[in-house]
Amino acid sequence: MPTIIDLNAEAAKLTMFRGQTPQTTRAERKGSTTQLARYRDGLLLLGKSAGTGHWETHPEDELVYVLDGAATLDIVQKDGPQSFALGAGMIAIVPQNAWHRFHSADGRTTMSATIPGDHIDLDVDDPRPVLPTPALNHETTSEREIESKPPSLIDLNAELAKLTMFRRTPPVDGGGSKGKRRSIGLLPRRPPFGDQGLGERSLGTPSDRRRAHSRSRR
Repeated sequence: MPTIIDLNAEAAKLTMFRGQTPQTTRAERKGSTTQLARYRDGLLLLGKSAGTGHWETHPEDELVYVLDGAATLDIVQKDGPQSFALGAGMIAIVPQNAWHRFHSADGRTTMSATIPGDHIDLDVDDPRPVLPTPALNHETTSEREIESKPPSLIDLNAELAKLTMFRRTPPVDGGGSKGKRRSIGLLPRRPPFGDQGLGERSLGTPSDRRRAHSRSRR
């Protein structure tokens, strides 16, 4: 059975959590966030918040859909964090292993498909000096080159505005439906019994049969 989720209905059950910081715990956000379902190897999450989240990373791409409000996505690039503005109806695909955070002054409602990963609870604008480093590597993150792809941003409303509704109208004469259907025509009307137009198949009346039998004996 498929899992059916009404995002608007689920979002209506949540309250906006204001004053989010990197140190905010899940318990403090109770009632403002929910796990919708399992998705592949990760989770579908829905939440409402205003403030600044923590820096985090995920082992696979993360998809974030903004249902309502606005938010800013900060993502660490080679030359430092870069910011991307997101509004309602937009999708952001954050590349795997990219350190990023979201913040919103007035509040945002977002749905994300993600696999939980690492995070840091420090409220810093550039996390590179304090990011975890690989095992046995004593260099700080800021001293080594960070390769991170920019996020993919999609404005769903703008993309939908480019499309037209395709409606299929069945052709009246059957044209364009080759291989789909064909007309077998109308069966001929069967003449009434005794119609002489049927030739040998017509038996006629009893008197007709007696005359025909008499002629055949001559």
